[in-house]
Amino acid sequence: MKYTHAEAYCLMKYVSRDGKHVEWLWNSRDGVTPFIIFDENGEEMNHTDFFLDRYLPNYQPEAGERVFVDMTPERARERAAKHVDAHWDRLSATFNTKDEAIKELFTSTYREGAPNIITGEEYHRRNPS
Repeated sequence: MKYTHAEAYCLMKYVSRDGKHVEWLWNSRDGVTPFIIFDENGEEMNHTDFFLDRYLPNYQPEAGERVFVDMTPERARERAAKHVDAHWDRLSATFNTKDEAIKELFTSTYREGAPNIITGEEYHRRNPS
């Protein structure tokens, strides 16, 4: 089957800069994936060893694994709100209200088909077998 993106339905390797943390993420869709992500501690990880990417269209992620899915408008608003709450001291110089800042951040960052990372547990809740 032909896909638009080479990484469609692939299990891909991400590695921290120091090489000590390796994580495999599955791309559950025919969509782009970022070269850089962050682990649960905020550490930067890079997609590496592209030759190891494995096309697995029927992969079932395990509980501790993370999965790329399409960003939803609800999730994008939630992320914008968290960012605004965390950085309101700085943002308050530009925006009159938090709602105004959230709307602007959402509008400037949300795109249909953009990647989002969820857990294997959340993936299975969304996609019961």
